[in-house]
Amino acid sequence: MYGIDVQNTGYQPNVSGPEGDNIELREVYDIGGGSSYPVVTAGDHIYVTSRDGVVLALNRETEELIWEAEGHGPLMVFEDRVYGPRGSHRIYGYDREDGVRWESDEIDLQRSLNLNNEPIVTEDGIFVISDHNVWKIDIDTGEYISVREYPRDSRDLTGTTDIPAYNDGVLYHAMGIELFALDIESGEHKWSVESENVLHIGNPSVFDDIIYVPGGGKMIYAFDIDSGKELWTVEIYDSIEERPTVAEELIYIDDGQKLTAIDSHTGEIDWDVETPAGTNEVVVANETVYSSDIFGLRAHDMHSGTLKWEFEIEEPTEDGFSTPPAVFDDAIYCISTNGKLYSLEDT
Repeated sequence: MYGIDVQNTGYQPNVSGPEGDNIELREVYDIGGGSSYPVVTAGDHIYVTSRDGVVLALNRETEELIWEAEGHGPLMVFEDRVYGPRGSHRIYGYDREDGVRWESDEIDLQRSLNLNNEPIVTEDGIFVISDHNVWKIDIDTGEYISVREYPRDSRDLTGTTDIPAYNDGVLYHAMGIELFALDIESGEHKWSVESENVLHIGNPSVFDDIIYVPGGGKMIYAFDIDSGKELWTVEIYDSIEERPTVAEELIYIDDGQKLTAIDSHTGEIDWDVETPAGTNEVVVANETVYSSDIFGLRAHDMHSGTLKWEFEIEEPTEDGFSTPPAVFDDAIYCISTNGKLYSLEDT
């Protein structure tokens, strides 16, 4: 799942959420440990990962456990496998039906794979940034190559994007104060830009030929994906360490103070509403912006910001949500701080 798609948009135009007239919170499964990674739904299955170091697959209809396997990390479904967890030098995938684990070849690293940099799975291979390299792993054989190696002694390139964005053969990622558009076939940059602020603290999103990326100093930047030309910048209310969510003509940022909608072409703020502190990444589906945190879940109209409905948690420190919402078939799935998978749905 990560950002819903490999462009990191956070936009689900073809799913419906609950109407919200009367919302019920229902426990689905005790996953045994907390998680900060979103729930993934695909076909008849629900996939979750726990800090206890396990990946779980549940039947979405019966909510019974189908399989359990060792592993920890955010999950992404591609074709017949669930990917995301990794070992010190390998990427793992799990058969969606029986959980049998696939492993990549052992990557020749000076250090272990950076646990803050997540692998993304595309039709062109699996990509992960670690040890100053962008690695490409063959999805069938598990063999790997370095697409690009970056200097190890540059202070400007300290820190890397956690989750890059991918679009049409180009990987978009930041290192320190620089943003790169990397052609994965040639290993050459289509373009690169340098900023006064660090650009790796949040993850980029690509939509309609524009890449959006958070920067230090409370800034959001928009660049043309073909040329790297800066289109606009806007300063929001607080710093952000997540990806912007992009849907149609607006991008959405929740910085823990306000949920803000920004015109994707001009950078002008369209609307904003106050939100509780500590919000997870937001998701857009069914003409609605969904945001979750330890205090509950809120649904705002994506065009106006009007609050459609909200569900408040009675005991935030125990039952509050630690993952972004996952919207699927008139239900929303979240994992709580006490390690339980919940469904929010109409009664």
